[in-house]
Amino acid sequence: MKPQYRLLLVSLALIVFFVFFCLIYLENIPVQLVVLGVVLLLSAWTFKLKGLLKKLYHFLPFILLLFGVYFIFALFQIGHNKDYWIHYGITRTTLLISSLMFIQVLITWLEIDTFLDFPLGIEKLKYIILGKMLYKIAFSSYSELCLFVDSIPAEQAGKITLKKKFRKRLIVLLALITYVINEATLKGEMIDERIWHCHKIKNTAENKKRNKIKWYFIVCFTVMVYYATILIRIPVTSSGYINFGDVVIIFSGLFGGWKAGLIAGGIGSALADLIGFPVFAPITLIVKGLEGLIAGLAKPAIKWQIYFFPAIAVIIMIAGYFLGCWLFPNLGFVAAIADLPGNIIQAVAGYIGGIALHLAYTKISST
Repeated sequence: MKPQYRLLLVSLALIVFFVFFCLIYLENIPVQLVVLGVVLLLSAWTFKLKGLLKKLYHFLPFILLLFGVYFIFALFQIGHNKDYWIHYGITRTTLLISSLMFIQVLITWLEIDTFLDFPLGIEKLKYIILGKMLYKIAFSSYSELCLFVDSIPAEQAGKITLKKKFRKRLIVLLALITYVINEATLKGEMIDERIWHCHKIKNTAENKKRNKIKWYFIVCFTVMVYYATILIRIPVTSSGYINFGDVVIIFSGLFGGWKAGLIAGGIGSALADLIGFPVFAPITLIVKGLEGLIAGLAKPAIKWQIYFFPAIAVIIMIAGYFLGCWLFPNLGFVAAIADLPGNIIQAVAGYIGGIALHLAYTKISST
């Protein structure tokens, strides 16, 4: 099947699922339970039973937190009676699980190589080509950098605290992002040269004086936001964690300006959500994009702006997720409440880590 037809089929499946089960049959418990059963069977066939259980375990912390909030609302009859919250909780929870798993199944139909087969011009394909290359570089380098930092005597001494874990991840991320930025520069310029020699197409970004950041830096930051969100994490409970996606979003905005922050934050984070929590991807695309945009309004040469705009950015992120979850059909107000504590922790980590990463990188690059 041609890639454009495959993408069209996936899009139609998502639209049909959303219209029928997130709107028309949203309050119908029997329909929602049947859909959940069908989606779980389809997921078991796609990922095998072990893969399905692993994915459900990944969703478990948020689902349990959601159940806890529903239980409190029903017990104290907040806003509505107990029967309302029981009905509301069953429909929203089953729809949330079925939505997460259904989108996970659809994603397996699409791979990055699929987009390389699209009838796009080389000026557009170069973003995908470089993104794939940089992801492989980041993936292969991260574990080696972790081993190197672990071998430092200072990192082995003393009690392993949350603060020490955060500092260690930040050191590794600094080394990784420095390396990936250098690779992005080399490979991005090489791609532009080859496009010029083979296709006689000049790099339009170089011809626009108002364009303050190269295209390959934006690709680099987008890849790093995606990578840091799904793979650079600190476990805080038996199944919960803090990811470093927001750290890179703040850094991207401070380093590259509002455009880099907007694209890297929105697209990088949304792609990560498609792997983990796909239901949140539309909210993430908007909210994290705004977070990067606002952080990018700071002028790095002016100290107070480095601290002020990222603070506004993470506050908007918290508020945006709360409002987005509240208005989303298969989430609602209770999901917004359940998601709030985690987003506050993420915001604080992103603010502190993003500014620290920017200051450290600026100091290193200036020496």
